[in-house]
Amino acid sequence: MSEFILRPAKLRAGKFVPEREADPVEMDWAKLVERFAPSQSRNSLVILRAIHPGMFVGTRTRKGRPTTFTFDAAGRSRDASHVLKRDPTFPESLIEVFLVDKVSWDMRLQELGRM
Repeated sequence: MSEFILRPAKLRAGKFVPEREADPVEMDWAKLVERFAPSQSRNSLVILRAIHPGMFVGTRTRKGRPTTFTFDAAGRSRDASHVLKRDPTFPESLIEVFLVDKVSWDMRLQELGRM
């Protein structure tokens, strides 16, 4: 079974920062999809399938609806200034953000289903 360990994070001073006092959240593929892609649209499932350790995944409101987003922090020192320049309302639209600590895929399962 696929396993994911995520740590709650927040946007502070233009950077995504994991919350130190928060406990990690463990979930399997079904719980990950339920939390970040309840519509189970093809795009949201493909986004979730591409997550890897060190990446941030979360939800935000966009045009009044919750949407999934990812932020790959590799090489950027978690700096989100380019996102804030493009969308100044980004901090207010955040619902939740998590740092991906561990991703373990069960390749015997076809989590995406038929596409």
